[in-house]
Amino acid sequence: MLAGCGSELEPEYFEGDRVAHIAFSVMFSAYDSVHEYSVIPSVSDAADEPPFEGNPILASSIRWEVDNEFVSRSELPDLPNAIKLTTKKAGTTVITMIARHVSGPTFRQRAALTITMGTPEEWVAGDARFKQGPRVSLLDEFLESEAASCGLADKIGYPSTAACVSCHDPSGDGLDPTMTAGYSDDDLIEIVSAGAKPAGGTYNSDSLRDLSMPDCVFRAIHSYDFSEEEKRGIVLWLRSISPRTSPE
Repeated sequence: MLAGCGSELEPEYFEGDRVAHIAFSVMFSAYDSVHEYSVIPSVSDAADEPPFEGNPILASSIRWEVDNEFVSRSELPDLPNAIKLTTKKAGTTVITMIARHVSGPTFRQRAALTITMGTPEEWVAGDARFKQGPRVSLLDEFLESEAASCGLADKIGYPSTAACVSCHDPSGDGLDPTMTAGYSDDDLIEIVSAGAKPAGGTYNSDSLRDLSMPDCVFRAIHSYDFSEEEKRGIVLWLRSISPRTSPE
């Protein structure tokens, strides 16, 4: 799972001295006037039913404030600590969360959301790059290598034109725009084209859920050739996957 970046906006307190964190406190999404792009900011330290550990945020107290010019909002009954935001235009806006802790202190925290402008044509190029090209499978070798040794990665010879669907579901199942929302467009391009695995990322696939993927293996199977349009398009495509709106 990808880990997001830290907040650039300091929390503002009404009272008390405890901080809660919005995931992600710096968010990125996109807009192209045709496809839907959504993210789901959430508060991980939230609960409503005792016994409480520590001093969590009361999920029922969470309120979200957004700029309706940039995003539309949808409440999520199955995720009371989160909200679904769908982009309406490109630009940078601020998402505000107001809540209180079990002990009573109320505070406000803000998160920046940057929405990149794209085109439907770029999205189509990204969709094609994700699904088209040689399909290869290394699952058997991966499993037989005892969690994919770097020695295996050195001899893989994975084609740089391989289709992403060699390992990923064509619908994007297993990926999520909220999971990638903590990374800028440039970050995502480096991740998918140059194998620049971000710190904290494990990248376990569904079929290899119990086996972490070493950096050298991830780099070997994520060093792809992309045109400039495909680079922009793959970011749009990844950000347009429908986000999960219920607990796993």
